[in-house]
Amino acid sequence: MLHHKGIDKAGHYLELLDTARCSGKWSDIPELARKVGKHSPQRKCLQLTAQAEYQVATASTDLSQIAPRLQSASQEATSYPEDVFQARICLAWLHWTLNEPELALQSMPKDISMAYNELDRGEGSVSGWSSICAIKGAYIRGDLQEKAGNVDEALMTYESILPHIQDTLSTAYTVPEYSTWTEQLLAHYCLLSNRITRAAINKGRELHSINATLAPFRAWADLWTSTSNARSLSGFSQSANYRSVPLRRVWQAYYDTLSIILQDETSYPASVLGTSKSANEITTDNVRALKNPRLLQSSELRRVEGLYEEILLRELSFPKANEANVEVENWADQVMDNWRIISSPLWLNEDIGKGGKESVARSALAILYRAATRTFHSTRILRHLFTVHTALAEFDLAAKAIGTYVELASKGKARVEKSGESESGLDDDATVLRTTAAGIQMLCFYGRRKQVERAQEIAVVLERWLEKIRSSSDPIASADDNPADLKEEQSHSSPSVPGEAFAVAHRSLGICAAHWARLTYETSSRPELQDRAIASFRVALTYAPPGIERADVQYALALTLAATRDVDEAIGFAKQAISSCTQEDEAPIHLMGGTSSQESRNRRVLFKTWHLLAFLLSARQDFAMATTACAAAYELYSDILESLEHHKAVEVLAHSERKGIMELKMSQLALSGILDGPEEAVNACSDLLGLYKQLFADGEALDAPTPSITVSSSDGTVLPPKASNGTIKSARRSLLGRSKEAVGSLPRVGHSSNRITITGEVSQGIPRDANISVIQDGLTGEKKYQPPHHLARQESKKLHKRHSRKSMANDRRNRDSSPNKPSPVNGSEDSAQAISLGVANLKRSSVEKSHRGSNTGEFVPANTALSDRKTTATRPGAPSRPQPTTFQTTHHTNQNPTPGLSKPPLSESSKTPPISTYLKYSLPDPIYLSVDLNRHAHTLLVRIWLLIAQLYCDAGMLVDAQGAVWEARRQVQSIEVAVAAAESSAQALSLPGWGNVKSVAETWADVLAEEADLHLQLGNRNAASEAYEKALGWFPDHNSATVGLSHILLDYYDQEVATNKLTTSPKPPSLSKPILASLPTSTAPESQTDQRGISRPDESPALLSRLAARDRAYGLLSMLTKSGRGWDDSEAWSALARVHEQSGQIDKAKEALWWVVELEDTRPLRDWDCIGGF
Repeated sequence: MLHHKGIDKAGHYLELLDTARCSGKWSDIPELARKVGKHSPQRKCLQLTAQAEYQVATASTDLSQIAPRLQSASQEATSYPEDVFQARICLAWLHWTLNEPELALQSMPKDISMAYNELDRGEGSVSGWSSICAIKGAYIRGDLQEKAGNVDEALMTYESILPHIQDTLSTAYTVPEYSTWTEQLLAHYCLLSNRITRAAINKGRELHSINATLAPFRAWADLWTSTSNARSLSGFSQSANYRSVPLRRVWQAYYDTLSIILQDETSYPASVLGTSKSANEITTDNVRALKNPRLLQSSELRRVEGLYEEILLRELSFPKANEANVEVENWADQVMDNWRIISSPLWLNEDIGKGGKESVARSALAILYRAATRTFHSTRILRHLFTVHTALAEFDLAAKAIGTYVELASKGKARVEKSGESESGLDDDATVLRTTAAGIQMLCFYGRRKQVERAQEIAVVLERWLEKIRSSSDPIASADDNPADLKEEQSHSSPSVPGEAFAVAHRSLGICAAHWARLTYETSSRPELQDRAIASFRVALTYAPPGIERADVQYALALTLAATRDVDEAIGFAKQAISSCTQEDEAPIHLMGGTSSQESRNRRVLFKTWHLLAFLLSARQDFAMATTACAAAYELYSDILESLEHHKAVEVLAHSERKGIMELKMSQLALSGILDGPEEAVNACSDLLGLYKQLFADGEALDAPTPSITVSSSDGTVLPPKASNGTIKSARRSLLGRSKEAVGSLPRVGHSSNRITITGEVSQGIPRDANISVIQDGLTGEKKYQPPHHLARQESKKLHKRHSRKSMANDRRNRDSSPNKPSPVNGSEDSAQAISLGVANLKRSSVEKSHRGSNTGEFVPANTALSDRKTTATRPGAPSRPQPTTFQTTHHTNQNPTPGLSKPPLSESSKTPPISTYLKYSLPDPIYLSVDLNRHAHTLLVRIWLLIAQLYCDAGMLVDAQGAVWEARRQVQSIEVAVAAAESSAQALSLPGWGNVKSVAETWADVLAEEADLHLQLGNRNAASEAYEKALGWFPDHNSATVGLSHILLDYYDQEVATNKLTTSPKPPSLSKPILASLPTSTAPESQTDQRGISRPDESPALLSRLAARDRAYGLLSMLTKSGRGWDDSEAWSALARVHEQSGQIDKAKEALWWVVELEDTRPLRDWDCIGGF
């Protein structure tokens, strides 16, 4: 502290008095004041002031008698301005204690900071108590102004004294009275600043100065740091003269203000560094924080979060049975709101610091579990636990959390229904519906079969809740044509569940039914489940408000209709979904270093809808328009991929988005193979692999680089790789450096004669940056295998994709060479106009480029000759489905899909619910563990290599296709090694991964089936049969392996394969155990005559083997076509029709073939699953 100078006795007692007053030793004040009056009679004002302060502090006498004498003494002591200043502050303190606000304000200076500055003329000129009096006076004046309602004046009073506090904080831990009054002033200053900040945000005003807003809080944090080592701050003085404020209220206000700044997306100034001691201590690298102010913001938020939590949990105990710790639950809500913003695409890992977004999520999870120790059966805490576990890809724990939530909500609703009284701690109906819907979606999106079964159980509970809520009160729907008197009547009635909550609930019911329709083993129930899903989506449409919510439902409905082959109506809803997304925000959707959650959600729905529309158009064989739709979808992310660096693209874009982009490029590649020929598609394969490397970080893909291609010239010189889009590379030159003419026999993979060599560094057992060189084997003269067709019928052009689409490309080139071909410019404009729905950021140049000058009206459906039939084919053995009516754009919102359910009215408050509510209950993007992320990335890379292999086959480059299959096999091996290392059970290889990723067994089956197809292309049926058998050994329900092996078995039955060529595979079944006895033994059973001339059926081993082969094919195909994987597989049904034909069941064969024709009419370019689900 600052001290008066002097060595005389008077000065000594003056110093002792000042020290005693600063230390709060009020028992020593009377004696010291007497000695000061004795040795310094001229300081009578100081003596009376000290005695008055003692009496006010101890409340020992009638304080009203002190004021006149003290006021008179202050007027007479003109020679000692400091004594007068102390006396006026003491007089104000006295009147403030006596609850006399007007007299208190009149007693003290109007500008305390200015009055104190006039006293402080140099070092040592002002006593320590005068410094404390300045703080005390500012606090009293500000408190009185607050009570009088003069908030702005109180804020100015506190602001004026803050610089003085910041200059003297270093002495706080040694001066108790300074600490006490500074704590009280800063506490009131912080609470007032928080109130003003929240009021400004609520009124829509911007925060002009973050430094000024956070200045009192940082001073409070500095005071806390300086005093925590000296004494334990358990609260302010408990004297009746002081106004007590709990410490946790100040920290709560601090955290609330930081949350307001974060949620308001106010820029955090870098200049804030150095303004506060605590601010500098937050980060260990100030230079880094100066470059990135968000790093300072997140660090300060987490530091205050931890301090407030520590005090909160220490001061609150476990609640009683009839109580609830609302403050803890509110605290959890605030933590979750902040977490949602920091985990959004607006923030990058470098903005957060060590650990990135995953560390923030795990910190929030730990907070929630600690908060659960101060709550009892809190549905809010469980709801947040479910959300964060989902975000951390801990889906098993998330499933337990949502199961417990549903159980507690069910019991709570039962108690409320029985008692008729509301229950504290129980979520309202709208929140329960939204949370339960999110739980169903999580179980369906990321879970396995067991989790989808659990979703079915929760869906039953949700339906029961919906029925009770609907019967008790009409929900608020999103209709725009309700009368005004009805709206006014609803606005004055009791609050009811908003229509948006009903829309989300019914959408989740539809998703659950659609998922279960794919997994159920009961064939007869599949059409019913699909109809139920469609009905749920239609009900959701009646409640969904305009914008992204409606687009989500329309997309889900379009996808379900597409799966049920109602392509026309699906196209209508897909276009409506695109229109809803573009109406939500007509501004271009772009991402420059970050994007809001709303923009990200809107872009994702729009992207999936464009991709779905491309599939639907390809199902109608309008491949040019499908190309345009793919270009529109890719345009949504083109700016992001061009502007952001590789690591930022990985952070900004969620895994589902990056996977969706890759699926879109694969669809574009397949379309290019149809429209431009397989050679052009092969040339674009390097671009596909380059995009994969851009989207997936090196840490995600264990070994996913674009292969290094080397081509040797005739003289042995290694030539550099040629670009796929350059002028040097020939159209016949493949990605792996092989020409179309170099078609050799396919060696057995893993056989000693394998000529494929892979060189490169190996890290953790996985090759990296491998160089692939394919050495050509000898050519074979065997003809290519093509499955025969035995019934005379018009074959669908899409039944066998590779051969038929190649012919389509040839037809298109022939049309392009025709002199009567329309102008490509006009054709492109017409095509763009046909599906243009006003996407703001769709560049016209990219759309025109995607047409490549094609005429959109040239393609004709394959079943044109069959279009005049009177009946519609239905799947053999399945109950008939009533065909939906033709979609009408102008009347879809007025449909009443549920009998007895009238369209509810709309209130003004629910027309446009806050978008934050919709996003708040949306599923977060999972942050997978590195092993799971690697598995997802590698599984996708396997599919990419298999697609490339198919394109090579279409182009006749079979050796290059062999190299692509080998690359896929290498990736599967890395997946198998990683899964085996992470799991202790061998069963893990047959289980799909979390997040809808294929199992290792199914991935192996994909590779082996493609390998078998290559063998068939070369006519090597023995190797093909062996590969098919291995594929089914890994995954018995594999579609292409089942169909391919069945054709080989049927060829054997037709004796197209010599008996001696099937020595090892396929192995005929045991004669004592026929596969299916329901089939006739033979269409025209051969017979032989014994010695007595009696004709007997031929029971030779050769014939029995043929029958066994046919029966096995029937068993495989029958099981496949009844499953959720193969009920709509046209190739499987075509093979089954061949079985029926060979068995003499012509009617069943015709029935199956009509079903094939219907499936082919609506068969998309690729499987519907490639779009990305709901």
